[in-house]
Amino acid sequence: DDDDDINDDRDGSEEIDILYHWKVKDELLSKLKNLDSPEDVQFAIELIEATDAGSIYLTRSQEATKIGPALNSKDKKCVLVGDAAHCMSGSYGQNPVLALEDAAVLATCLRDSKDLPHALEKFNESRVSRCLEIQKRSAERAAKAMKGEKAEDVSKWIFQWKLNQN
Repeated sequence: DDDDDINDDRDGSEEIDILYHWKVKDELLSKLKNLDSPEDVQFAIELIEATDAGSIYLTRSQEATKIGPALNSKDKKCVLVGDAAHCMSGSYGQNPVLALEDAAVLATCLRDSKDLPHALEKFNESRVSRCLEIQKRSAERAAKAMKGEKAEDVSKWIFQWKLNQN
């Protein structure tokens, strides 16, 4: 519900920014605790409660300006998929498809690799270039649409992707 969204009322001062982080943390916890089944997200509630408000990274969802060089953490214990890894305009309507591609590639890499670090390395090799290309085309398509220009039909390019090409 848009009325419940967290408002960005920061003014840039350090004191206000600290208060803003606490406000965001409190509102986020409130929303999670008031879900129909808060027990389903108890792990997230506990993690947020244990996190210092000033350590919570705040940003608005927007098209990513940089993808890579890796989609995993430096310690190779965590990997980003879907919009967390490669948020882009919805001009293709492909964001859910890319998340499913990510899941399929990650599953294949996990199945076919000797260990997790190797699997994540293979996942990065496979996904970063594809995501960069789709992000570039998505941004170009969105810019053309905003100007009322005809955008390229990329459906063949998007739908020619095959899991075994990775």
